[in-house]
Amino acid sequence: MAGPQPPPEVVPWIRYGIPDDMDHQISLLRSVTTVLRRMISFYIFDSVDLDDLQQQKLNMANIAQALLQRGAKPYPDPDSPPSHDERKSTLMFAVEMENVDLVRVLVNHGARFNPAGDDGWRTIILKLVDGPLNILRTMAESPLPVLPDPNYQVNNVNGDSMLHFLARNNFSNLKIRYLLDMGADPRKPNRHGDTAIDIAKEHLHDRDEVHDDPELERQRDYWVTHHNMGIDLMQERARSLDEVEQRMEETRRHALMMKKRNDYPPDAHISALSDEIIRKMILDDNHGTMYPYRLHDYRM
Repeated sequence: MAGPQPPPEVVPWIRYGIPDDMDHQISLLRSVTTVLRRMISFYIFDSVDLDDLQQQKLNMANIAQALLQRGAKPYPDPDSPPSHDERKSTLMFAVEMENVDLVRVLVNHGARFNPAGDDGWRTIILKLVDGPLNILRTMAESPLPVLPDPNYQVNNVNGDSMLHFLARNNFSNLKIRYLLDMGADPRKPNRHGDTAIDIAKEHLHDRDEVHDDPELERQRDYWVTHHNMGIDLMQERARSLDEVEQRMEETRRHALMMKKRNDYPPDAHISALSDEIIRKMILDDNHGTMYPYRLHDYRM
């Protein structure tokens, strides 16, 4: 007995191209949500030609866009409370097929993961970090939060974060940059006390050997250069975070001093000044210039 099949209406569109009257044909479907779900869940790409495969993936993304514009909802429904259903999310199917365009379409329409059905956040994050660069980029640039804490431990034994994982494995400067932009902290140690910077430097020393083969030596130099760039990115972000925290503490002390002198407006609520408010003060106008004497502008 044959297993679940993709909706027959859209299979020719994926394989041979989108018809001119696709919008009209979509309007005749009984459930655009069911068609979207079954298309992404059950369609199998069988082309061996890379250009044809890429075109099929693009066709699927365009069909998904049309279905979503017609009211289809990705699973889990972004307009509903978080689901505890164990079914795999539509977004996870798109990530696994490495369809960058489809991932972008789904994320732009509010799609999210379903950890209960996607084998947990660890599996989701490893798929992203070890997958195509542009899928992680889509997550980083999404206006809506798609992932959990960017410092989430992907290895329960070592306590490694996503940055640790990259430092140990598939080192990519751009992936590191995206993780940093998402809020990953390169200073955060794992359970052995090692930061991602420590691990990256350790792996750098593993490449100290010199090759007689010029091609191998060229590859080694290329690797070392880009590895150093990744280390520089993390060190620069670590310095910035240290500076922000130092200035936050200075501002907090200044606020308390003003409170003791009663040198502040009654409605400034300095005694309840939160880290979020202090950070806003530090990262205010003029590219981070701090204004310690404008506390009255930041009311709780």
